[in-house]
Amino acid sequence: MMRTPESDDVIDELAHGEGVLATFFLMLWCRGTGKRAHQLCGVHIPDTIVYLYSKPLHWFFSSKTGDIRRKSRSRLNSKHIEEQFTKHGKSLSGVKACYLTPAAAAGPGAVVKATYTFGKDLRKFLQEDKPNGVLQLFFDPKPEVSHDGACVRNSVVQANWSPGCFFIEKRVNKHRLDASKVPIDARAATHGDHLNTETVPLVSSTVAAAFQRTCR
Repeated sequence: MMRTPESDDVIDELAHGEGVLATFFLMLWCRGTGKRAHQLCGVHIPDTIVYLYSKPLHWFFSSKTGDIRRKSRSRLNSKHIEEQFTKHGKSLSGVKACYLTPAAAAGPGAVVKATYTFGKDLRKFLQEDKPNGVLQLFFDPKPEVSHDGACVRNSVVQANWSPGCFFIEKRVNKHRLDASKVPIDARAATHGDHLNTETVPLVSSTVAAAFQRTCR
């Protein structure tokens, strides 16, 4: 990966085992000016803001053309972040953002820690000190249709790829996102929480093939 002065802090964090999440999105980033030989298109991400030492460092988003772009530094302030996340965060759960921190901050045995923030708490969260991580706009998956009608449960598809092996798994939360009596940590959980989630078959071979092409 090409090193620039503005990326040195994130790469230094990766070297110390704390910046894996941030560096992942930095590697996905496409300048769009031909300065990078590898440009990953067709991978859509929610608005993702990298935080380093409690300060916003990078803001990545998916463009209309399908590549990953970065907002200008003038947008990296709590006021603008609050405005955009409040405007575009429309989850039935009321959650506006999810803050992800790596394993070092998540506790023994954990891979990543997710902290969910409601609209009424967003301003306070943006202003307080926090461990290094990434803040993502929270959005709902497509509704599921069953005999009880349509409902929205959080879900995630995880793919593991190597030249000799490809494994894909979908985990779905057991609780509806709008079930306000259930704690948000329980109804928004996906991978890593086997108590509140379940594995479901990924029946679409087209989806699996698309994941495999992206991993390659």
